[in-house]
Amino acid sequence: MKRNIDRGSRALTTACCSRPPKASNGQILAGSLGFVLVLSVLFVMIYNTGRLSNEKIKLYNAADAAAYSSAALTARRMNFIAYTNRIMVANHVAVGHVVSYISFMRYFGNVSNNNPGVFGAPALPIVFLMGPIFSGWSTAPQWANNLSIPNAVDMAAAYINNVNNMNQTYFAAQVANYDQAGASAQTLMEDIVRSYDDEIRVNNENDFQIALDLAFTLGEFGLYNALLDAENQSSTIQDFMEQTNAVDDSERMRKFVDDSVTNLRQGSNVWYSARGWGPRNVERLENGVLVPHVVRKEGVTTQVVTAQGLDWQANDQVFEDDVVVDTGSATASEFDALTALPYTGIPGYVRLRDADGATIEPLPISAFVVLNMDDKRWGYPGVIKGRGLGGGSLIGAEGVNDNPIEISAFASATVFYQRPSVGFNALQSPYGETEYANLFNPFWQSRLSY
Repeated sequence: MKRNIDRGSRALTTACCSRPPKASNGQILAGSLGFVLVLSVLFVMIYNTGRLSNEKIKLYNAADAAAYSSAALTARRMNFIAYTNRIMVANHVAVGHVVSYISFMRYFGNVSNNNPGVFGAPALPIVFLMGPIFSGWSTAPQWANNLSIPNAVDMAAAYINNVNNMNQTYFAAQVANYDQAGASAQTLMEDIVRSYDDEIRVNNENDFQIALDLAFTLGEFGLYNALLDAENQSSTIQDFMEQTNAVDDSERMRKFVDDSVTNLRQGSNVWYSARGWGPRNVERLENGVLVPHVVRKEGVTTQVVTAQGLDWQANDQVFEDDVVVDTGSATASEFDALTALPYTGIPGYVRLRDADGATIEPLPISAFVVLNMDDKRWGYPGVIKGRGLGGGSLIGAEGVNDNPIEISAFASATVFYQRPSVGFNALQSPYGETEYANLFNPFWQSRLSY
């Protein structure tokens, strides 16, 4: 009897273990599907996050490239203006040389013809030595009389006309650079960002308004001010400089040229203010008696401001016992009748608006770029909605009308003045002045700010 009971128990136990209840079928499949779904969602989120990060990195690079390239272009334009300012000043100074030369020739010819005794005896040995070489001329007056002063005047007129035309051309190029500075910076930015993506917008007026409202709402006032400056950037570049001329600049250009010539290395500015000699004691035979006299010469070239611009005036005078006995003179404008245009010296120039330079701050060049993250940029449509300002704490702010998110980036570069440490001597002033930013030295550079 016991054996039968044990056998029945084992049979019951075996039956229960070998046939599980029907209600537990499919539990592993359901769990697997849930796990696959979670993985799929996670994969899509990672994919879209990667796409967003990739687009943001591209946008940051585009903003940096646009800001720096435009700053570099602006710095090159300002250096071009500095170079042309220096060229026009150098050309004007060269005309001063020519005017001084004509004045000296006239003085020497007049004295040699009218008062050769002023030089004493022997009269200018160098002239006597060179005289016989020139077709048998043997005396100072004869040599001077055969000087081709009219030819020299014609050559001077041609030279001054050419220089005057060149300075007109340089000034026209300056004005073109100045007028195009703001617009060309924006055009270059647009070309740069489109090389990254055709749909990136840069410094768009509508984008500025949205970003300014958003920055103000969130209290990002530093970014608000930066965006406001960037919005007015084209006019800011124009306002950083100004176009003027030697007539209307309170004689700053005239003083600048005078200082430039005065500070030339020793011996290079003799033509300007040191063409004199004496006093010298000479004796001349008068009525059979040697009479002593004191002679001296003065020669100076100066600039004057006329209605047309700058002009050179050169005068050479010989004094005998403090009485003027002969002169020579010349001006640049006296050749106007022989030239196509009246001589203006420096017809105009572009300078920093604060011409003294002491308060000149670096010029900021900014790029605010925006990219619309529409459906085609995501793994599937409609995942993330809203409008935000990237590159800072404003990303992810909610927008209106359920617009696709717009990612943004802001970059700023600076145009600044700094004398290079290599290749140029440090500025040494005996008066301890500071070298302020200016548009006469081509030392404008650019760098990224943030």
